[in-house]
Amino acid sequence: MHTGNDGEWESRLKQMAHGKLDRRHFMEDIRGLTREIVERVRNFRGETIEGEYATIDAKCPNCGEAPSRRITRLSAAKTVIG
Repeated sequence: MHTGNDGEWESRLKQMAHGKLDRRHFMEDIRGLTREIVERVRNFRGETIEGEYATIDAKCPNCGEAPSRRITRLSAAKTVIG
């Protein structure tokens, strides 16, 4: 299974658009990656999930504070956003 970053997936989409990659194979990899992510979430027991995450340049619309990253949602100190 191919578990590359977003840039690699975009490259594979371009390959598919130019007929250099079979759609069926690409979708099999997407399904496999989805299964892997779901399994990791189901088995998660720790405080943090390892990985590379983008910095979110936003403020809470309710309290104006920068959000902190949580596993299931973003939240500011005073407000749950999602």
